[in-house]
Amino acid sequence: MHVTRNSVWEIEEGCSYGRGLYRVIDTDPIHQTVVVFFLADQKKLVRPQIMEIGEIDALVETEVMRLGVFELPARVSLTEDQIDSKHKRIRDDRLSVVEKFYQSTGLLGAIAGSKKCAAFTEFARGLNRTNTEVTKILNLFWRFGQTRNALLPAFSNCGAPGQIREPNQVKRGAPRKKLLASTDMPQGRNVTASDREKILKGLKKHYLTNKPLSLAEVREKTITEHYKTEVEVADASSRVVSAPSKDQFYYWAKILVSEFEKIVKQSDSRDFVLNKRGLKGFASQNDPVPGSCFEIDATVANVHLVSRFNSKQQIGRPTVYSITDRASRMIVGFYISLDYASWKAARQAIINAFLPKVSQYKRYGIDIAESDYPCHHLPAAITCDRGEMIGIEPEIALTPLLNLQFAPPYRADMKSIVENRFGPLDKKLFNQLDGSTLGKPKKRGARDPEFEANLTLDQVASLLADDVLAHNRRQFDDLAKCELLIEHDQKPTPINFWKAHLAFHQHRLSELDEATIRASLMDVATADVTSMGIEHRGLYYTCETAQKEHWQTTARASGRWKVEARSDEGDSSIVFIRPRADEPLEKCSLLPRSNSLSGLHTAEISYWQDWKKKKRLIDEITVADIEAHERRDTIVTEARKSQKANSSKKSKSQRKADKKRYREAEKSADNVIQLECREPQSRQSTLSRPRKENDLVDLIDDVFSED
Repeated sequence: MHVTRNSVWEIEEGCSYGRGLYRVIDTDPIHQTVVVFFLADQKKLVRPQIMEIGEIDALVETEVMRLGVFELPARVSLTEDQIDSKHKRIRDDRLSVVEKFYQSTGLLGAIAGSKKCAAFTEFARGLNRTNTEVTKILNLFWRFGQTRNALLPAFSNCGAPGQIREPNQVKRGAPRKKLLASTDMPQGRNVTASDREKILKGLKKHYLTNKPLSLAEVREKTITEHYKTEVEVADASSRVVSAPSKDQFYYWAKILVSEFEKIVKQSDSRDFVLNKRGLKGFASQNDPVPGSCFEIDATVANVHLVSRFNSKQQIGRPTVYSITDRASRMIVGFYISLDYASWKAARQAIINAFLPKVSQYKRYGIDIAESDYPCHHLPAAITCDRGEMIGIEPEIALTPLLNLQFAPPYRADMKSIVENRFGPLDKKLFNQLDGSTLGKPKKRGARDPEFEANLTLDQVASLLADDVLAHNRRQFDDLAKCELLIEHDQKPTPINFWKAHLAFHQHRLSELDEATIRASLMDVATADVTSMGIEHRGLYYTCETAQKEHWQTTARASGRWKVEARSDEGDSSIVFIRPRADEPLEKCSLLPRSNSLSGLHTAEISYWQDWKKKKRLIDEITVADIEAHERRDTIVTEARKSQKANSSKKSKSQRKADKKRYREAEKSADNVIQLECREPQSRQSTLSRPRKENDLVDLIDDVFSED
């Protein structure tokens, strides 16, 4: 084995040189010897020794000697810019001694292995230094790698670092300052072991808690509790209390309590784990490919909305659900509604994630290609909160399709990818809209943001849809480590990460048809088959089966019946029905009579239905109805009185004959009544000519007089 200069060797037991590490500081190929320096004992001054190369080979063969490792101090690797000027001067002064030593021919060989060397003593005298001083400099040089930085002073080792030394009677530190020399300024005292014990007790009681006091308050309470007698004596004798000063208390608080201990003690377990613990891993380390795990969460958006039907009617702040793929950071689905966080809203977001996005984006007036948003897959698992997603309904709906993973209570970091989505969403979108709360409480006297709202739910949903596309095109540093993206020179964006892994079949995604997804996730409801169509939520639909089997005609003739239905909470134009129990779901479309309410959210449909009901209740009985009722009663009462006053005792046949004559008179254009039978011949000539209205009244009076 080759022995090179500056290499380090380790010698085991059984050798005359002694066990430990040795550095080769010089080689002599002519005499087949090397000069080594013992590294193990740093407290003593050591002189180098000479070893023969053959001896070294023998020790290596017997495995008594082998290559070793000696760790150099950090100061050796410092650059010139990092070294203090004072330290440089000390180093350069020592370096001049080393350079002169090596310029003296044969001096290294003379001192190697010898305890006394006249030449070395003469050399040290020529430098106006002692043998010990020169030996210390050379030991530093040989021990720490024979570079000039090996000669840097080790001031960091001075003062017994990490050890507390008990003070003597002399006061440590600078004296207290005074403006006048004649002022008798009382001086402090050194902090003893007893003082440190009392300081630590005060810190544990009042500072190392989840509701800590300030250090000034802790010092005050510590003196009150542990220096009571001293305070009483000092007060009685009118002198300064002999207790640690503020500076001393602050200093020893830092020494006695580490920063880590302070952080742990001042936090409860939940807060420490969530916000303050060191991060040893990263979010997707166990889910490296798309589809390994989706994360779902909801937040209330920082913006107020108005009704689609009435721009002056505020409807509150919407709830935004977001579903993100953990590996790619891809937003695979979202949903915005006026429902609070619930399984009802969450499942709509899940349906959105599992279905193609082209048709969904058309609702928002945005035309995209399938390649712009190629997410319509089911993952292997979904991580969610222990809120709306824990229960019988989500379990029945989702567990046949995937695995549900619940984050522990108060551990939002278990789904950090989707949690980190909401901050930028508020900052870049919602906080810039009219009616935004800016994520802060309303200031006193400021205008309520609710009254500045002017956007509808559909408009905000359209803006959110654009933001989702922008997020999926955004570059992430965490994705830049993907080998597929590097190999194919693709930008580290979620959509590129998604496409690359799907192209090379590195994913855990699966697909289902739309009818199966909706049948599994949507609530079972009912719809009525009527003569006007399939009625659901006040709207009318039709489908291929209904048209083929003439359901509307059948319902008109035989009465309505019910069918199973599944509706989309976010789009009133989408309804699925099951024509019969053993048949698959069939998609329905709106009939023309309901087209004006197409694309509405459930909340807007509910608003429309409530509006109809409210207007119906308001107009149920009005003042006009009461007045009309009173007029009717008056007319009927007067008619009855008139009839009673003019009542006659005619026979039934006579009344029928009079009725016939009066009907003919009412139908006559000139109000002429042709009276026949029972009329005297002398009056027929008079009745034959047209009569005016007054003549008709006279005729009626004549008839009554006859009766």
